[in-house]
Amino acid sequence: MHRTWQGAQKRENGDLFTNESMSRTQDPNCKLAILVPIFNEDERTIARLLDSLTRQREVAPSEFEVICLVNNDLPGTRKYEEVYGANQRVLRMERLTDPGDEHRITVLDCSSPGKEIAGCNVGKARNRLVHEATKRFRGNGRNGVLSHVDADVYFNDALFLRRAIDMFDDHDVIGVAGGKWREAFLADYPEYEPEPLRAALRQIGLWKQCVELANYLNGEPVLQAFGGSNMLSRCYESVAVGGIRSLEVDEDKEFGRRMWRYAEANKRKILVKKTELKVVALLRISERTGSSFKAQVETVLRGKELVVGHPDSSGALVVNRDTYEVLKFRALERTGGRELVEYVEDYGSVWIH
Repeated sequence: MHRTWQGAQKRENGDLFTNESMSRTQDPNCKLAILVPIFNEDERTIARLLDSLTRQREVAPSEFEVICLVNNDLPGTRKYEEVYGANQRVLRMERLTDPGDEHRITVLDCSSPGKEIAGCNVGKARNRLVHEATKRFRGNGRNGVLSHVDADVYFNDALFLRRAIDMFDDHDVIGVAGGKWREAFLADYPEYEPEPLRAALRQIGLWKQCVELANYLNGEPVLQAFGGSNMLSRCYESVAVGGIRSLEVDEDKEFGRRMWRYAEANKRKILVKKTELKVVALLRISERTGSSFKAQVETVLRGKELVVGHPDSSGALVVNRDTYEVLKFRALERTGGRELVEYVEDYGSVWIH
């Protein structure tokens, strides 16, 4: 174990630990760290995530911890004042600062004046979290599990953490490509009429299913793909592959590809997406953080069709139930297609409130 951590330490960037954190010492029994990059989020969204952790069963509070990184770029950059204000409200949340909370929560303040990470993007934020968690696990001599999530998710499955920890009882497992459901709240978008918006969101759910089926038929590794809203990895291997790169988009998928290559080269395992290890994520319409479906919503509300790339040509298919059934039938004809379809059937569900 000493040699393992020594190798990981060589890959750590010295400027990753310069900011102070509001932190309690990691419990020696801790097996899993939940890593949450927070940027321009509503406090209610963060509270929902933290509240969902209190409902986890068959796992002791000492077995997991939460590490949040609240970040924005330097003054003078795009939307600085808006982002700074939202971040400061999150940093003042009682749940994040209460030393009596039995759930150990570390908060990295990379938002307040003088503590910003220059040029920070989601990849750089996730990488800082990986190294912070690695440092903490190294202190306990443990190659702990990292649960990478987005700030807008929560754990609907009360056994999620227990299942996640148990998956890593096999020491050859170094990663899991987790999945998600989507959820939307009509009241969050008073600028839209509720019923047309509800119909548009359902159509987006079907569109997402068609996209995944078409990707699979085009040879893309849908079940193997890592997604930042829910992916798990061992901390040493996460650092050994070079951490998460400073990318604006697809930093999660790129990280996953390197983890897969590492697993293949070292005879280790990564588990593909399973319907039993999923989180719930917001289907965003606002452009608060850039992960927005506003363009798709407005396309549907204007009476236009959503399309998906044709699996056999450079053309496109109109998204409707017939298209979905054709793509599904073709997927089922392939080896492994049934597992893919089982996942996609579940993946397209959008919970609308």
